[in-house]
Amino acid sequence: MDHARQWTAQFLDRYAHHHRHSGLGRHTPASVFDGTAIEHRARRQRRLDQLWQANPQRYRRPPIAPAIPDQAGINIKHLSQTG
Repeated sequence: MDHARQWTAQFLDRYAHHHRHSGLGRHTPASVFDGTAIEHRARRQRRLDQLWQANPQRYRRPPIAPAIPDQAGINIKHLSQTG
């Protein structure tokens, strides 16, 4: 039982604090929850802007950091979907 508790605690820590989710704009659940994802996204965008300025020929259009979703969850119904 102790091993199961330890494994679960490690898994949930990695999932919440280290795993970057595509549905969360490549942020961790913890950073979205605590609000630090906003500054992380701004920092990413500044870096992408620098890369664009230095080498615009490498891109078809200016790169944009993924947006942080307004809602996130498992099996949530998106507002654009009907039914």
